[in-house]
Amino acid sequence: MLFLLILGILVSSVIILAVKKNARSVLLTAMSFTLLFFHVSILIYIAKKGGISREMSTLLFINKSFRNALQYTILTLNQLGYCIALGRYIFPPLLLWCACSFSYFPLAVKLKRRPYPLFIIPVLYLVAYYPEVFRLFISVNPSLLVFFVRSSQVWIIMYIVMTVVVMLYEYREITAAFFKRRFVSKCMLLFSLGVLYSIFAVQDPGQVYLFYQNDYMWMMGLWFLSRNINVTLYTFVGIICIVSAAIGFFSFLRYAQIQWDEEREEAVLKRKGMVAYQGAGIFIHGIKNELIASRVLMKRLSSKYGDDEDLKTLSSINDRLINRLTGLYSSFRSEKYRLIPLNAEQIVSLTLEKFYHKYPGAPVRIKNLSYGMSVLGDAEALSEAIYNILINAYEANADNGKADVPVTLTLRRERLWISVTVTDSGKGIGKKEGKLIYEPFYSTKNSATSWGMGMYYTRSIIRNHMGSIRFESSKEGTSFIIMLPRYGRDISLRWEV
Repeated sequence: MLFLLILGILVSSVIILAVKKNARSVLLTAMSFTLLFFHVSILIYIAKKGGISREMSTLLFINKSFRNALQYTILTLNQLGYCIALGRYIFPPLLLWCACSFSYFPLAVKLKRRPYPLFIIPVLYLVAYYPEVFRLFISVNPSLLVFFVRSSQVWIIMYIVMTVVVMLYEYREITAAFFKRRFVSKCMLLFSLGVLYSIFAVQDPGQVYLFYQNDYMWMMGLWFLSRNINVTLYTFVGIICIVSAAIGFFSFLRYAQIQWDEEREEAVLKRKGMVAYQGAGIFIHGIKNELIASRVLMKRLSSKYGDDEDLKTLSSINDRLINRLTGLYSSFRSEKYRLIPLNAEQIVSLTLEKFYHKYPGAPVRIKNLSYGMSVLGDAEALSEAIYNILINAYEANADNGKADVPVTLTLRRERLWISVTVTDSGKGIGKKEGKLIYEPFYSTKNSATSWGMGMYYTRSIIRNHMGSIRFESSKEGTSFIIMLPRYGRDISLRWEV
């Protein structure tokens, strides 16, 4: 059963790699394969050595035929021992590297980009544990045997502890509840794999090399072959193994589902955007030509009949329609942004200027939790994106009878990102609506006042600035979270308005 769950973890990691081909997916797959390789090597050794209870045999081998297949695998003791060494010494640096890949504080980022220091000790021990080299060392100086066994246990524990420290520190650094929850699932994934590894990490390759040849290695024994372990303890260990493997398996499936949903959403929106662009482009171009022709005609009528008030009104309506169609068309075309270093507060100020122009005196509460942050972007485009969300938030409050309740705009630093969160007190977004919210021409508002392009346009702007947008919704309200890459170094002072 344990073998099948670890195999399921590997399959899930391969699915993640197929869905999202990036360095982190490759790392997760490598880590899963290493764990399975180490586990199978241990199983082969146990099958050949024997001496385990029926309960432990069921846990490890499922049935007798699988155990027999492993028992009669053609491997020399040197080959089997080095297979165990490869799994035992490669997994810890991969685990720590993966923890760093999920983290964004400065040291973790450096190790994520240049993980070579993590592999120095493991590579040295892989060289030292190469069968011929290992036997040479202990033949020259037998005391080195104890040193190798004890020191390898120390640095393996050290790597696992450092992994836990990295994940806990990163969790403490995250301030937004949404990202804390997302990070917990990653912690559970690494925790489960770490537990599965630690249970069998006490197996030293030297015990395989010196099978029945060395009193020290023989007396050291293995916890799962100890005569002092009773059925209750076997059951307890078995439960830990199964629970850890199950958590790892389902965590991988959940992570794969998130990656798949994100990739599918991007592909669907891109395809619908292109279709909408082609159809709307032709439609808008035709209507705009007709309106321009109407403008020319109205100018002729004005010169013939003078300053007629009805003609002025009609001309004003005509001009507004042309401007709206121009704005709609600009939301479809490929935007070119002028990216310059911008103060985050500057973008918020420009956003509020646009917002108050439409809704003078509307209540907005600004919370700035990390002053002096900078982004690389286009001020007009970014302010337009936040403005769209702010407008939606205020109108959601008004529709829920809470027009006097302030919309909250929170600006904070999230590791290497700047987080802009807009929170309303509306009725929330339903699941069905949430799946369509970024689609072009989708709107729950009056079609006479809304084209349904606001959120599609907003998402396009954020994506083109190498950022992301997410939302959380309940019956108490909705929060839209914009994440933008932080630019340069900034001051980290906390204040609130």
